[in-house]
Amino acid sequence: RTGGLLAFSTQGLAYLSHLRPHERRAFEAGAPVVWPRGGGDARFCSTFLPPAHVERSLIPPLELIEHRPGAATQDLWICRAHP
Repeated sequence: RTGGLLAFSTQGLAYLSHLRPHERRAFEAGAPVVWPRGGGDARFCSTFLPPAHVERSLIPPLELIEHRPGAATQDLWICRAHP
């Protein structure tokens, strides 16, 4: 809805220390890092999203109101729909 708010969290900067060296380099370069989880028919994964990727790929067409890196172990994002 126009003017509505969207709040979401991502596994971002707080997880940097959990990444392997090559994953950390990719993350720091702005690329998402994906860890497949589960087996068989399970299609689960953990995804670590650097702020640069979120700002480039997820925020437009929204207006970024606030980004709190590492808030409660996740990056918190608050956006508003453009009028």
